Amino acid sequence: MRHAHTSPDVGVSKSGQGFSLADFFRHDIREGQAGTLLRLTVKVVDVANAAAVASAHVEIWHADASGNYSQYGNQSGHTYLRGFQTTDARGEVTFTTIYPGWYQGHATHIHAEVSIGGRSIKVTQLAFPESTSNAVYTQGPYAGRGPNPVGNSSDGLFRDGLEPHLVALTGNPVTGFSATARIEIAI
Repeated sequence: MRHAHTSPDVGVSKSGQGFSLADFFRHDIREGQAGTLLRLTVKVVDVANAAAVASAHVEIWHADASGNYSQYGNQSGHTYLRGFQTTDARGEVTFTTIYPGWYQGHATHIHAEVSIGGRSIKVTQLAFPESTSNAVYTQGPYAGRGPNPVGNSSDGLFRDGLEPHLVALTGNPVTGFSATARIEIAI
């Protein structure tokens, strides 16, 4: 877990907030945030042999429908849309969250960090298909902001190619989505 950071580009902050890491160990990270339901399953695999990596910590964090991050700026006393879990024998964790909002300068994404034995192995971002994001951003709490002006190909977050970052989605903006993502790590 990351500590004492306040940037949206880093994970859990504990700087003076009185939160414990146990507060972030959870499946449902919504904390009442409005938005389109998203059930995200992340599978962690060893890049050398594609074997599932059990007992890895996976942390995710992302913007709300308005583009705000908890623990950042005027949201510093909040913990919504942040959490971590430990991978099972299949190398998987599943989070219940909302479809991520967007903020200026970046394509729609969710941050993810994989740690083993307290050591950060990989920090990455999970990307979303632009056509799906555009459909989501016409509804509910997203509608006032409209579509994200920054596309995946324009964002430096994905300069190493979009494919390794892109989640696979099923569902729709009304009933919600199931998403799967694969994070390859070298161990």
